[in-house]
Order: sequence, then C-alpha cells, then structure tokens
Amino acid sequence: MPRKYTKVHDQLLVDVLTHFFKVGNFIIYPRVGNLKKEFVASLSPEEKRAASPWRLRPDGFAWDEEKFYIIELIVRPNEWYKYAKLIEYEKAFKRDPEYVKYHHLKTEMWLVSPEINEIAERLCKEYGVKFIKYAPSWVIPYTGSLRKRDQRPSGQSLESIS
Repeated sequence: MPRKYTKVHDQLLVDVLTHFFKVGNFIIYPRVGNLKKEFVASLSPEEKRAASPWRLRPDGFAWDEEKFYIIELIVRPNEWYKYAKLIEYEKAFKRDPEYVKYHHLKTEMWLVSPEINEIAERLCKEYGVKFIKYAPSWVIPYTGSLRKRDQRPSGQSLESIS
C-alpha cells in the first residue's frame, strides 16, 4: 500500500508566524547566503538571474524592534536535526547583503515543534537555539495519526548521554 503524506508544514508555519509576529514582519521561505564570486562567474546570464536555488532556504524570517528571528519547524519528531540547519542559516544571514538592514538586530534562532522532543530540546539548549512547543488544536490529530514508530524520535527512549 502506498504511503500517504499529509502536508501540514506550510499551514503550521503560517500559523506560527501570524501567532507570534505582526503581519508584514515576516518572510516565508526566504533565500539567504552570498554566492561565491567564482561560482557566479561560471554561470550563464540566464542562470545568474535564477541563482536563488543555490542559496539556503530557512522556513521563515521574522523581526520586531529588537530582534531578528530565524525560524525552522519540526513537524515529524525525527526532524530534530534541523537545529544544525538554523546555525548555518544564521551564518549565511550575517553575510547576506540583501538583509543588511537587519544586521544590527540581535539574532534569535527558533526551532518550533508541536510536540515535546527531548533530543531537540537538549541540542537546542547546547547550541543556543530556542526550542518552542506550539501546537494549535488542528495539528494534534495529524501528529496522532503518524505510525507508532514515527511518533517519537529515534533515541528518545535511551538513557540520557549527557
């Protein structure tokens, strides 16, 4: 029987951004990073115009008067590795001339999940990423519909190694 996927990521992302930030103070799926000059030189004029696929793509950017937020979502528990992507997004953001008007703001990285995830929380704490549990009522039936082995991240049942 073919596997059935329910697309909830985009809906959850929009829900998170509109819950925590004013409309107009966030960008969904921005491209970030500065391409190497040698790489750009090797591209044709058409490829240069369409160069954004070679840049990094976080789930969202948001800002207020004091902070700039880089946001990544976990929808399924085994996606806890996304904390490492946030660290790379922050490095790319700080070098990107497109977002220079936000470089003076303090940067905060958010890993958002509808479920408590011990592995993700521990790693986020270790690397300075803020772990946020955000579970609107409509996402709970989806997380409960996952296969039993997909409802908790691999390694969550092991004794703590820290």
